[in-house]
Amino acid sequence: MKRFFAFLLISLLFFVGAPSTMSVAHAEGTTYAVSGFERAKNSIESILSDFVESGVTRKERAYRVAGSVSERHAAEYIKSQLDNLTNFKPVNNSSTVDGIEEFEFVSNVDSIGYTSQNIVYRKDSSASGGKKVIIAAHYDTTFVADTRKEDRGVGVGIVSDGVNDNAASVATILSLASSLDKVEDLGFGIELIFFGAGSNDYAGARYHSRGMSDEEASNTLLFINLDRIALGDYTYMYVNEYVSSQQRYYFDILKDYDFKEFKHENIVDFYQESPNGLNYSHVGLESDHAIFMARKINVLNFFSGNYENFLTAGQNESNKDDNITFTENDTLEYIKENRANYLDNLAHIQLAIDTLLKDGNFLSQMLKNNGANAFETAYMNEKLPAFITAMLLIVFIFIYYLTYLQLQKKSRERASGKDVEHIVIRIVENLGEDDEVLSNAIDQKIKRDTQDKNKKEGDDEKDKDKEE
Repeated sequence: MKRFFAFLLISLLFFVGAPSTMSVAHAEGTTYAVSGFERAKNSIESILSDFVESGVTRKERAYRVAGSVSERHAAEYIKSQLDNLTNFKPVNNSSTVDGIEEFEFVSNVDSIGYTSQNIVYRKDSSASGGKKVIIAAHYDTTFVADTRKEDRGVGVGIVSDGVNDNAASVATILSLASSLDKVEDLGFGIELIFFGAGSNDYAGARYHSRGMSDEEASNTLLFINLDRIALGDYTYMYVNEYVSSQQRYYFDILKDYDFKEFKHENIVDFYQESPNGLNYSHVGLESDHAIFMARKINVLNFFSGNYENFLTAGQNESNKDDNITFTENDTLEYIKENRANYLDNLAHIQLAIDTLLKDGNFLSQMLKNNGANAFETAYMNEKLPAFITAMLLIVFIFIYYLTYLQLQKKSRERASGKDVEHIVIRIVENLGEDDEVLSNAIDQKIKRDTQDKNKKEGDDEKDKDKEE
């Protein structure tokens, strides 16, 4: 009995006094270790705060439009954070020097040429054979004209932290990088890319993609993209534009994170070309990852919002609150006060990517045929539109011919059914009774038809008499 009470007392002390490593529920049943989830939230929050406050003046901190002074300050901050890591090193090649890949572009706001920069760092693997995963996000903000006052025109933009577009993604990747920096060799390299001028027709992504050799593209196992991930009713995962074994694998491994599979059917836009060359677009294709789809690379794009309602798909981040993205309210202060769960969304994504990359079957799954060649043959063949047009024309001609035969058959049935007089009356009413030539032609036609009919009836009677 004493041993029993001693065991009970020790057990009680263990549960009361032991450090908390139990799980916390989130997002409809998803559970994470408290330490890991909270650590991710704290890390992201700290980095996000530093990022939006880096720079000299308020405008230089916040107004990160492509090619601006603020965008350059943001690039310098990102680079300084990556330089603090042990195993991620700046990439050096023909287009990138010490992790900085400079490029020129023409602004779609004022048509002036500017310079921007991508930041590229990589953690190599001794056993990868060149295989790698790319994790990317653009760090600039979209230009939003401020027209609230009459004296403000297109040249004046709204100043905001650009948290959802796209500082939150930057902070999440930097936090993830700090975690992956400590992980042992996963059997493939990890490359981090922060694109400049992403809001200017994906200029940074386009420049980087052009510099990739075919061998490098084929060695890229997966391109993970983060864009506008902080706000919205749901966090979506968009995978390749076609069903693949990788698509099923992602959703199986990450099923406990409650991400929604993006259904693009509700908001497909046939009047806008996608960055990957398709002659249609939708929100799942509207970010830097689409550029790399054209290189037949697996893509996984995370973004948030509400695209469930057919009538309002994409118009609202949330069905409960007003939009924040692309407004002056896209600031850290406003979001902290009005969207308390934004850090949960970011931590989910960090932990999900971490889970995916560390899965024991990841490498073998990524090495499978992803179906890109079949998809490209079917949907990106330049001869396909002409073929479809020809097939539709053939179908139309066939339907027209069947309709013509059917109408002709009905006309004959009406004529043989003693409706000739009614037809003649309708013609005369429509064309006028004073047309003597037409009247004579109709009379002759009726006369011939009557004679032919009488002759046929007489022949039938004679045949019948012979038989009798």
